[in-house]
Amino acid sequence: MKITHVKVNKFTNGKLRAFADVTFDSTITIKGYKVFEGSNGMFVSGPSRQDKDGKYYDIVWVEDQDFMKEIQKSVLKFYEDAPDASSNRPSRGGRSNRVADDPNEFGPSPL
Repeated sequence: MKITHVKVNKFTNGKLRAFADVTFDSTITIKGYKVFEGSNGMFVSGPSRQDKDGKYYDIVWVEDQDFMKEIQKSVLKFYEDAPDASSNRPSRGGRSNRVADDPNEFGPSPL
């Protein structure tokens, strides 16, 4: 499985810095990855939802942790490449929307 498309919508809301959508093999897109600014730097969290008990639960779980690292690396790369939210219309934020021209652009797939 290869990452073929990453879309990042940059903004600032507390420690949350962006939402990202990731497409695999030009076939399936998982929406709702989040980029946070933490005490040890930027990190990516998978899609999740908050339940009635106030706890967050993962919607998507990636079994292969090496592949999850590739997803995180790709999202952070496009986050860094996206224009700042302040340079765009306030309601749209900064966006980086790109398709991989080279099948290996996002790195080799561990699967």
